[in-house]
Amino acid sequence: MYVGMSAFRRVLRVLPHLVVGWVALTVTAGATAATVSTNLACYLEDRQVQLAGTGYMPGAPYTVLRDGQAIGSGMVAADGSVTGSFTSGELEAGVAERSFDLAVTDGTNQAATRFRVSRFRAEFEPSRGDPATLRVRFSVFGFGRPGLPIYVHYLRPGGALTQTVRLGMTRGVCGSITRTRMRRLFPFRPTAGRWRLQFDTRRTYRRSAVPRIVRAVDVRRDRKR
Repeated sequence: MYVGMSAFRRVLRVLPHLVVGWVALTVTAGATAATVSTNLACYLEDRQVQLAGTGYMPGAPYTVLRDGQAIGSGMVAADGSVTGSFTSGELEAGVAERSFDLAVTDGTNQAATRFRVSRFRAEFEPSRGDPATLRVRFSVFGFGRPGLPIYVHYLRPGGALTQTVRLGMTRGVCGSITRTRMRRLFPFRPTAGRWRLQFDTRRTYRRSAVPRIVRAVDVRRDRKR
């Protein structure tokens, strides 16, 4: 018997509030204290990042830089403020979460801050082996804030709930568990077929729980030759 890992299905209705609060770093330039901030500390991939700044030279052109690369520009408003938006983009293959540097400059005044981008995903490693004995480390990313309990609900091929296991608490501004301790992939002996593992923040299983991530795991029996 062996277990194969199929691609995870991402639930589109994810987080009504990814992270609460503003993150800002103030840099003094000359006599003006320029500031820039983003409306969230962490974003999922391909979400809109809203920025706002103050203390710039009215009427001057400004440039927005992410990790030192220009991604936008505009004109400073009459009150010295700047506003704008851009997409958080997609992370590189193999990267689940990372920080980006953000700076806004008008040539004289400059301020900088940081924000994070996270995938919304759940995974386990190793991903192959005998499901009766396979031990793995679970990881989940992008649940929105620290301190949330994460549960995995085991749904048998017919759809019935078999067992619920608590994985741990999320950490960091993106609400992630980078790696759990080593544990059984299935805390029981699974039957052959396609199992669904639903990761969410509820102790009691609900098919419509939000946010949630559902992974399909195929359990097959080796054919005897």
